[in-house]
Amino acid sequence: MTNMYNIYTCISKIYGKDLKNPYSLLINEIDGLYALKSETSILVIGSNDFNVYRLSDHMSKKGWSLSPLQYPTLIHIAITLIHTKEGVADRFIRDVTECTREIMKVKVTKDTGTAAIYGMAHSVPDVSLVAEVTGSYFDAYYSTQVSQKSISTNNIED
Repeated sequence: MTNMYNIYTCISKIYGKDLKNPYSLLINEIDGLYALKSETSILVIGSNDFNVYRLSDHMSKKGWSLSPLQYPTLIHIAITLIHTKEGVADRFIRDVTECTREIMKVKVTKDTGTAAIYGMAHSVPDVSLVAEVTGSYFDAYYSTQVSQKSISTNNIED
C-alpha cells in the first residue's frame, strides 16, 4: 500500500490534484508551440511555425535536455519530481518562451545542429540506409580498439 501511496503522491506533485499536466497547459499558451495530450509525465512539444529541433538546441544552451522524436518532428522531456521544486516550472516555461521568441524572430534558410541531423535523416528515401549509417557511426564511436597514432609518447626520448 505504501508504494501505491508514494506513486500517487509523486503524480499529484507533478500534475496537481486535478491530475492535469500544468506544463502542457502552459506550452499551449506560447505562440508557435503546441503540446500533445499525454496520459504520462512526458511533455511532448511541437510547432507548425518552425523546426522544433531548433528549440531543443536553444534550450540545451540554457541547461535543459529535450530529446528529439521523429515521424512526426517533435521534442520531449520527462517531467519528474525535480521539476516540481519551487521555481523550476516557471524557469522552464520562461526559457521555452524566450527561446521560441528568439527562434521566430529569425528566418532560417538552412537548418543547423539537431535540426540538420534529423532533417538529413528525413530526406533519405530509403530509411534502412539511415539505420545502417547510424549503426556504423556508433560502432566506430564506441570501438575499444586504440590506434597506434592515438597513443602519445609525450616526446619522451629513450
